[in-house]
Amino acid sequence: MDTNGARYRILNGKPVSIEDANKYDLSKIIELIYTSDYEISSDNGKLLSLTRRNNIAIGNAIPGHEEAKAYEDGSHQLLWMSTQQKVKIISELLLLASNDKLKVATSFISIHGLSFTLLKRTFLLSPLLFLAGMIGKEFISVSIKSLSDYFSLGTFILNILGLT
Repeated sequence: MDTNGARYRILNGKPVSIEDANKYDLSKIIELIYTSDYEISSDNGKLLSLTRRNNIAIGNAIPGHEEAKAYEDGSHQLLWMSTQQKVKIISELLLLASNDKLKVATSFISIHGLSFTLLKRTFLLSPLLFLAGMIGKEFISVSIKSLSDYFSLGTFILNILGLT
C-alpha cells in the first residue's frame, strides 16, 4: 500500500508515481547496517524512538497508530504536520547514518560481529597461520632460488620479490 500517496491524496494532492525499483525501505536499510535490534520497539514505533535516541526534535510527528486515528477523525492538518516532521526526521537520520554518527540500541559488538567465539578462534588460529606463512615463504623462496639458479636468473627474481 502506498501510504505516502494516500496521505497526499487526502490533502487534495496528486501523487507522482514512483517505480518500485526507486523506493527504499529505511527500516530495512538500517537493519542491514545495524541489525534488526537497532532500536527498541515501543508504542511510539522505532522511527520516533530512534529520533529521541539521536536528540532530534520530534515536533509534530505522531506515532503511526495515532496517525490512523487522526485520519479516521478527519484531522488532516495534524496528519499533514506529522508527515512534514517525519520527512525532516528521516533526512536527519539519513545524514547521521551516512556520517556514521547514528546512535542505535545495538552494541558495537553486535553490529560488527565481534564475539568471544570469534576472538577465541582467531587467537587459536593466529600462531598456526603465522607458522604456515613462514613455512610457505621459505618454500617459495627456496623454490624460486633453485629455479632462478637453474635458468641463470640468479638473484634478479629474488630482488624483485623482496625475498633476499
